[in-house]
Parts: sequence; C-alpha cells; structure tokens
Amino acid sequence: MLSAQPKKWYSSDYSLRDAEGRHVADLGLSSWRDRGAFALGGAEYRVRREGLGGPFVLESDGTVRARARRTRLLGCEFEIEFEGDHYTLKKRSVWSSVFVLRQGAEELGTIGHVAWYKRDAHVDLAERLSPVLATFALWLALLFWKHEAAAAAGA
Repeated sequence: MLSAQPKKWYSSDYSLRDAEGRHVADLGLSSWRDRGAFALGGAEYRVRREGLGGPFVLESDGTVRARARRTRLLGCEFEIEFEGDHYTLKKRSVWSSVFVLRQGAEELGTIGHVAWYKRDAHVDLAERLSPVLATFALWLALLFWKHEAAAAAGA
C-alpha cells in the first residue's frame, strides 16, 4: 500500500510513500493545465494531453509509456493502455471518491482519499502491477479530484 500527501498546505505537488513510510516518488500536477510529472526510481516521467481534449500521454526519455483516454464525458472513467495491456480506472460510484483499477473483470485495487476532508490519498493496488502504472493511475485520480474541487469551489 502506498500513500500520497501534498507537500504543502495548498500544493499540487505530492510525495508518495510506501507502507513503511519510505519516500517512493514525487508527483506534480500543473497549476493551470492538464499536465504534470513524476520522478520514480531515478527516472523522470512527464504527463501531457495529446491535442485538445485528447488522451493523456505518459512519456519517459521521449518514449510513450502509456496512454489514458477518458471514456465517458460526464462520468469518470479512463481507459489506460500500458505496455500493451489495457486497464480501466473508474470511480466506484457517483457518490464515492474511490477509484477502482481493473484489468478486464479483475479488480486490481483502489485509490481513494484518506478522509473526506483531506487531500491525502491511499493507493491499495496489486503488488504485481508496475510502480509506473500505479503512479500514473494515482496521477489521473489526483487530477480528477483537483478538477472536482475546482468545480465545487466555483459552484
């Protein structure tokens, strides 16, 4: 299990830690665009949007590692292609902030808030998953929560 905490009170940058509290990665979301980056295992990864409203692309050293496209306009569901495999990241329900990662019908784990009033997140995904995929899925969930919070603040 992993946990993600904002680096500062109102920051879009997060620190990812393992169950023993060891630092695993740093994640960043852009303040004003759907892009960001994370550093994991000595490698730098960049996330950007392909075109206007296109899929999210995960790149490292100029190579595309993964793509995630939103499959529903009003709901929250992403179809992720990572190293030839296909996954689905979807909110458990309209009323829940928990995301479920699946490969086909198999549930591989969840990503959710620690508490309703905190931006901290817990990541409970299958150990066999690539840390890069787990971090990318977390980045997508954090981005969605950021958009939800911005929409609620404007309401």
